Amino acid sequence: PIYCRAADGAPLDEPRGEDRPARSRTTEDFYAHLESVLRDGDFFSGKNPKPIMRRFRLLFSRATLTRREVGLLRGLLSILDRDR
Repeated sequence: PIYCRAADGAPLDEPRGEDRPARSRTTEDFYAHLESVLRDGDFFSGKNPKPIMRRFRLLFSRATLTRREVGLLRGLLSILDRDR
């Protein structure tokens, strides 16, 4: 399958390794981590977290995150969580 195309419409090589789209388990773990950090940081503060997390899911699903990108985001969450 062709995952993406160059600006001229020509197919690009299939992504390999960490540049492949993240698996659903990987993204689900990321969403759980995100929600935990947001909850601990009082981001939801009296708001219902479900619609907010739904928006985050929509946002990140449009990006079609790769394994490497999920790792990068989780590293950021870990730093934010550690610094509190």
